[in-house]
Amino acid sequence: MDAAPPDRTSDGWSSVARAYDEVVTPRFAPFSEAALEATKLAPGERALDVASGPGALALAAARAGARVVATDFAPAMVERLRERADREKLEVDAREMDGHALRFDDASFDAAYCVFGLMFFHDRVGALREMRRVLRPGGRVGIVTWSTPERSGFFGLFAQAFERALPDLPPAAEPPTPFSMGDPELVERVLREAGFASVKARRVVREMDLGSAQRAWADFTTTNPVVPAMLAHVGEENVPRLRRALEDVFRERERGGTVRVDAEAVLATAQR
Repeated sequence: MDAAPPDRTSDGWSSVARAYDEVVTPRFAPFSEAALEATKLAPGERALDVASGPGALALAAARAGARVVATDFAPAMVERLRERADREKLEVDAREMDGHALRFDDASFDAAYCVFGLMFFHDRVGALREMRRVLRPGGRVGIVTWSTPERSGFFGLFAQAFERALPDLPPAAEPPTPFSMGDPELVERVLREAGFASVKARRVVREMDLGSAQRAWADFTTTNPVVPAMLAHVGEENVPRLRRALEDVFRERERGGTVRVDAEAVLATAQR
């Protein structure tokens, strides 16, 4: 049996936890806030954040007065979340846990969320069924997935750089895992298959601050565990060319020392 790709293993995500927390978590905040708003999470409600990472949504929910439990299968991600919650003096119960097998009683939560995580689950419907199981009757779910690469903020600029640097490299046969749920109809379909009702998915756009051209390559290579394998596929001899192209694309967009772009995601809501 082939080994699981690093973006589907706890060790893979733990290996990038620090950089992911520092670079990616702030960029995800607007999408987390959109999910909370769409599900109308109220103070005092009990909320579950699955595949929380360092807690972009969990921390926002706690700031809003919810009673938050956050889970992730990568221990280093859970530790980063605990550290963030401690610094802000927020009550977040952060636990290491596989989203395919949630260790909670049935009907334990008012709302459940998964922000930019569902794409990486090997059994997406099974994971959603687990989220549904732990929701109270009438409980809400909020799911956020990336749109297509060219519309997804940083990834769109990377796609431009890739085309400049390596125009003759054959395209992938299917979308990379992070963008495998970029179709709202697909997201709705898996939610219905998992048993949810009142399912609605739509595209949402939020501005994303990507930092400076000088930091672009470091951010790209340190925040996702699949990047080393991607660069190996590109070929060591082509990596410098790809790096220059990425930095050039950023430099063309940089204003005041930073690059701001519109990033598109799919936001889905449903009820148990």
